[in-house]
Amino acid sequence: MLRGIFDRIAGLFGRKDERLRLMEVMQERRACLPDPLTPQARRDFEQAKRRCADCNSKELCDELLARDAKEGYGRFCPNAAYVEQLRDHSLKFDK
Repeated sequence: MLRGIFDRIAGLFGRKDERLRLMEVMQERRACLPDPLTPQARRDFEQAKRRCADCNSKELCDELLARDAKEGYGRFCPNAAYVEQLRDHSLKFDK
């Protein structure tokens, strides 16, 4: 179910032929975009997408995602703080 939601969000914000590791990391960390998606949240997500696309650590990211590793990406991911912020916000609403 989560995969479908993330795929729809990725379709809204990115090209479908481009692999967006950011969405995979968000899924692994159980981080969600705010709902409703405010204009600021949309701008933040667009910036995070650009950081992901420009990242020089894609191979390391792929290795971590292939191992379903939940930790460790914070050492190299330019979006680690952003993902954790989304995750923290998501967790507050899960209670």
